[in-house]
Amino acid sequence: MEEAEYHKMFEYEDTHWWFRGKRSVVAGVLARCQVLVSNDSGSMHLAAALGRPVVAIFGPTDERVTAPAGPRSADLDVIQRDVFCRPCLLRECPIDHRCMKRIHVDDVLASVERWL
Repeated sequence: MEEAEYHKMFEYEDTHWWFRGKRSVVAGVLARCQVLVSNDSGSMHLAAALGRPVVAIFGPTDERVTAPAGPRSADLDVIQRDVFCRPCLLRECPIDHRCMKRIHVDDVLASVERWL
């Protein structure tokens, strides 16, 4: 694939890449992942449906309602922190993002290492 084609599929913003390709391409990429670290998103559900291990980070959303379910959900590790305001389901936090800030990198890394 030519470099120009990659630029059509991916967009760099600040410190991370955004994928803006077709779902079939996303599915192909996810099918090759050893483990996916994701927030509550479509990619999380697609990876789970493909049987890939998922480390799902839930902040303001409610994992009891929106986490992947079904026979492959055993390959799911939900990381969330109980705080009084969670789940608020708000896109903008009126307080201090405590539901996300209390999730530590070490906790996510430990979960990922289980699958590698």
